[in-house]
Amino acid sequence: MSATVDNTDCSLGKDEFAKIPHPKGRTSRKTRRNKTPEISTSLSSNKYYIVYGLGCRSFPRAYTEMLQIDYRQSLHNTVPKENIKLFCHKTSSTLRTIATLKMGKTPLKGSRFVNNMVKEILKDISDGNTVHVFGISFGGAMCARAAEELNTMDFDKSKLYIHTFGSIYVPPPAKVNTLNISHYLYMGDVSTKCSRIIEPNKDVFTDPVTNTKLIMFQASTVHPEYTFNYFYDNSQNIFWVEPNITSGSSYDLNKRKGLLIGTKQEWSIHNNYEIMIHSILQGNVFTK
Repeated sequence: MSATVDNTDCSLGKDEFAKIPHPKGRTSRKTRRNKTPEISTSLSSNKYYIVYGLGCRSFPRAYTEMLQIDYRQSLHNTVPKENIKLFCHKTSSTLRTIATLKMGKTPLKGSRFVNNMVKEILKDISDGNTVHVFGISFGGAMCARAAEELNTMDFDKSKLYIHTFGSIYVPPPAKVNTLNISHYLYMGDVSTKCSRIIEPNKDVFTDPVTNTKLIMFQASTVHPEYTFNYFYDNSQNIFWVEPNITSGSSYDLNKRKGLLIGTKQEWSIHNNYEIMIHSILQGNVFTK
């Protein structure tokens, strides 16, 4: 899915913990006066954090509006729009993180973005909410670092669920062992070149002795129906997913020539985690 870049439409602000603004739709006075609540209270105490990776600061406002609508549809419109929070960090931080990972070091130490994310998660939980965090690519790395900080803190951890997708940093399991956290990686994803996570042998998807499982990504108004094989690696808390991608946008390597690694196919795979996120929001689960 592609969109024309229009930087004037994306007022993310200068703060490092930049929250993508919720678009304000226009309604007539009559509509506002007669409007009835469409949100049920069953999931209204759930907060959803979607943390994006490289390039998110160029999202046009119309595109962020479309993303929010899509997420609410997958949640069956059971949460108010302000409970779906979209976050974005600076491109320069992404590149610094990749360089740090290439040197074999832990990224984002002392990051204000990560520290502020931790504070906001704790506040939402203390207010009685359950928080679901979804981090994509570099966004996954920031969520992983936030998880490492939260792991040592005293709060109701049954109210926090963290999912990373194609994260360029996957923390050692011992550093997040008190949390509900799962990592999802496509086989052949370019992110493994940053995270240095070693992919399992492809035979794990075909040998029944390894207890290979199937998951159906059910049809929705957002995405068509998909079926994937996946394998759970308990030692790293990673769901390895065999890509079954027939369409999707390919990363334009010419725009970042000399800065990034990976082939066009690896980036094409990397850019297809939205399908998985929507499936999880709809209630589909991966069995460990």
